[in-house]
Amino acid sequence: MKLKKFDLENTRSLRMEIPLVRINIILGTFGFNKSAVELLKLQSGDKLDILQDQERRKDWYISKTNSKDGFPIRIHTKSEDSEHPSFIVDSIYMTKLILNSLNLTDKKSVDFKINTSPVHENGMELYAIITSKQF
Repeated sequence: MKLKKFDLENTRSLRMEIPLVRINIILGTFGFNKSAVELLKLQSGDKLDILQDQERRKDWYISKTNSKDGFPIRIHTKSEDSEHPSFIVDSIYMTKLILNSLNLTDKKSVDFKINTSPVHENGMELYAIITSKQF
């Protein structure tokens, strides 16, 4: 028998290397890890649009926006002093809407990968939230 042990120490880096968004229905937040922050070039005060494909209702996208109506991005208070802070978007309505559309209402929070190759549509740079598989 040849066993390989997986624990917090040797699996943590994998989670940090993959751009992820955590949708938390209890807190009503979208949390972005370090890789997602770098991919999307997020900064405190930026805004995001959250978009759903009306023809494929389980397909969701995020896009930075200059619109005054975008969801404001804030720094996560637990990471304020960190060299690589994480960022949060608050919207109870949107977290419930997304998880309901995916039939994941029994979950408190779910992590999804963010596609690293954006799609360009109507002048927007859209990053797909890969909802077909929870991370």
